[in-house]
Amino acid sequence: MKFTTVATYPADAETIRALLIDPEFTKYRLAKAGVEASSIEASEDGNGQRLTIVVPISSDMVPANYRRFVPGSLSATITELWHPVAGDRSPTGVMSAEFSGVPASARADFRLTDTGEACERSFEGEVKVSIPLVGRAVEQKAVGMLESLVAAEARAAASFLAR
Repeated sequence: MKFTTVATYPADAETIRALLIDPEFTKYRLAKAGVEASSIEASEDGNGQRLTIVVPISSDMVPANYRRFVPGSLSATITELWHPVAGDRSPTGVMSAEFSGVPASARADFRLTDTGEACERSFEGEVKVSIPLVGRAVEQKAVGMLESLVAAEARAAASFLAR
């Protein structure tokens, strides 16, 4: 299922890019969402900067009528690859999510765009769930959760920067 979503951040794109790849901010935003990461790893190479987060997924997050299709313990590996910024281009990258034990994945291209005193992070991507009969319903639920997480990240950034 394809999706697009946008979040607004209260700072310029350069500041927000630095914030979004900072492991300390990642811990902060996850804590605000009530999630503790199993691991957070930041790295850099010729392809850009990479942030990899592994989080356990509570079975409560899986709708009750779909729980029989998933294993007892789930985790998600979320990777954000930020491409090198050249000249005055807007920062761009790719976000992906893989789930242990479930035939599901998400991938989105993103872009940070200055809007004056703020910036927007726009996502365009797709969620895929390969479970016969219920895959489409789970994809719809996952897209809703992704949109909520993007909005929560923007709120966490605002409170983190206000500290």
